[in-house]
Amino acid sequence: METTALAANEGASAGEFRVTIREPSFDYAKCYQNTEYGRNLELYQPLLVAAMNGKWDSTVDNLLISHPSSVNVPITVCGRTALHIAAGAGHSKLVIKLVDLMSEEALGLKDSYDGNTALHLAVIAGLDEAVEAMVRKRRDLTRICNRKYLNPLLNAANHVSVKHKETIMFLCGVMKDEPSSFQGHSGAQLICSIIRADLYDLASQLIDEHPSLATARDKDGSTLLDVLAEKDISIPRAYEESTLSCLTYHQHCKITDTPSIFLKMLFCFGNNSKGFHDRTLNSNNVLNLADSVFKEISHMTKKDKYHFFFGSNFLETAAKNGSIDIVRKCVSTYPDQLWIPQEGRNIFQIAVENRQNKIFKYLYGHMNADEKILTTRVVESNGGNILHVAAKIAPSSRLNIFSCPVAQMQSELIWFK
Repeated sequence: METTALAANEGASAGEFRVTIREPSFDYAKCYQNTEYGRNLELYQPLLVAAMNGKWDSTVDNLLISHPSSVNVPITVCGRTALHIAAGAGHSKLVIKLVDLMSEEALGLKDSYDGNTALHLAVIAGLDEAVEAMVRKRRDLTRICNRKYLNPLLNAANHVSVKHKETIMFLCGVMKDEPSSFQGHSGAQLICSIIRADLYDLASQLIDEHPSLATARDKDGSTLLDVLAEKDISIPRAYEESTLSCLTYHQHCKITDTPSIFLKMLFCFGNNSKGFHDRTLNSNNVLNLADSVFKEISHMTKKDKYHFFFGSNFLETAAKNGSIDIVRKCVSTYPDQLWIPQEGRNIFQIAVENRQNKIFKYLYGHMNADEKILTTRVVESNGGNILHVAAKIAPSSRLNIFSCPVAQMQSELIWFK
């Protein structure tokens, strides 16, 4: 409570003072004292501690009684509100409580560091319910961009993981009529990040709703197909070896005569079945998405196809990683890509260098006699040919696929032959 003494008015007796009593109010003047940014942060210490720890106590209630607008103003030197802090710390329940107390205008406040709203931080933290509460109270929060010109959805594209699935799905649904988030570089970055996080069903849904995402390029020139080509969808060597050993060891045993061996076989397969199932599921998801990409490519003109394939590295990436199905689709859609140089080499040479047997056989089987002769000629700047490539030691990633060094050496000899 404040009292203000006023000078006596005309007609008042000598020595008489008129006193005005003011009700408690938010002292904005006090908020901008004693700090580099002019704000008295000590006043907000209880609210700051609560936002950081996610624990609301009586000291916060007392602060809001004396200064009810505390929840609507920045309380840190970098311009963050209590909502910013609670969202960044992952305190979903406290965020929802603060949203109820705050004004719509305050929900859109940006910090002075990178221009993020509290919604930007809540999306990154994967706070599903908190994000929904913010958007329900102020719908246009999804359109507010930070200093990098990224709205909350696109900003989250740099941080997508499985825990963000529900949040991303919610925002995509709310923003489906805002095409700027699903086009060009921004849209490509979003779809590529979603696929890197293995959120294939969400990626398929977005491509169905926004087909241009299938061939969009991000600021680095990468497309959805580049990310798919990075995926290792082959059957793990460990599974093949363990399964083969089970079959080889027990192939002459009768199950009725040796039930214990039968149980051992079940155990052997069971140890690998989950990983095999997961790998198969991922493989199917990758191929389904690849089909969506090539469906969109089929609508391109010949000139657009040339620019799309010539300006991309996905065939090289697929050849290195052994993504045979993607290589097949690329070659069948645009055969000339087989001979487009990638870092001075064609795809056939890259397959040999990376010891990708399936791709080697597929490409060799699709060459005519002249092309087969061409691949044996000079392929390196130092005058080396395809045999020199095969004679080089395999990349480290391909040296670890065999558990036995002898098997690895035998494989290398077979490649050279």
